[in-house]
Amino acid sequence: MRAVTRPGSLVPALLLVAYGAAFGARAIGSAVPAFDDHPGQLYRLWHLLHRGPAPWAWNPDWWAGYPELQFYPPGFFYLGLALRLLSLGALEVETIYVVLVWLTWLAPGLTTYLLLARVLGGGWPALPGAFVALTLAAGVHSGVEGGVHVGMLPARLGWALLPLLALTLLRGLDPERPAPPTFAVPLLAFIAITHPAHLPAAVALVALAACAAPGGRRRRLAGAALTLAPAALLTAFWTLPLLARLKHSRALAWGEPALLQAPWTHPLLGALVVAAALALPLGRTPAAWVLSRWPWAIILVVAVDALLVERLGVRWLPADRLADSAWLALIVAASLNGRRLAGVGAWPAL
Repeated sequence: MRAVTRPGSLVPALLLVAYGAAFGARAIGSAVPAFDDHPGQLYRLWHLLHRGPAPWAWNPDWWAGYPELQFYPPGFFYLGLALRLLSLGALEVETIYVVLVWLTWLAPGLTTYLLLARVLGGGWPALPGAFVALTLAAGVHSGVEGGVHVGMLPARLGWALLPLLALTLLRGLDPERPAPPTFAVPLLAFIAITHPAHLPAAVALVALAACAAPGGRRRRLAGAALTLAPAALLTAFWTLPLLARLKHSRALAWGEPALLQAPWTHPLLGALVVAAALALPLGRTPAAWVLSRWPWAIILVVAVDALLVERLGVRWLPADRLADSAWLALIVAASLNGRRLAGVGAWPAL
């Protein structure tokens, strides 16, 4: 049974955008933020726009003794370059940056809404999860506090791309009209060069989608490889030099893994874990099966990173940054209960 789009489904989307616009007008405004990480992010954008998009043009400038942009993920700033090109050079660096701040603020809520509305078959069941994704702040680096106020914009943008990747992958699992996941490769590549901390969650999505796909083991492995390999090739211009000179780089950051703390220290986390666990039996369609198992795959990755990999001295993808993706996956999985709570019996095919 496919979801039927009703005119009323636009109302929850408009409510989400209205809240985002009202909050952003008060919290962000139209001026360039000049605190925390924002000056550094603005410098990186200026650097790329003036030096050009090629990585070998980035080395001459240093920021506080760090080879800026040579090792910093460039995807967010490529988006700024795209805005400059679309405006035919009319937009100044400061204007582009403010636009990027606004887009980054709104993006997680909007992309989560698109995914959940498609999976749940309506906007109203999707609205609570999308609102939580938009406003989440509780110690999450990609949340409102870290991703917007502090200025870790690439982390929040990469976070927002995960629901879009899920949406395009799940379209290929539609039993009635499977569509090729055309945009999966560029999305996976863009996540990697925007913020690598979200790459394990993206790879987990590809793996789960492959497991849920029809056909034998070889066909499933081939499908995953046809997504992962081209994405790796697209990002090699940045990842290979980074890996070759990793000792000159630095870890993204690390601290206490938020996801591994006791749930009662984060009441919202505990509620999301319970709701996500209750969603596991709901995974009767391929899409619901993938999304209901996605957070547990990431939690396993976070636990291995925190308990094993970091203790071996490998801290380039710290567990507290990987945990951001787990938060988002828990929101999505917990939202699968929305149809049951709304009293809607039948699930759409996707």
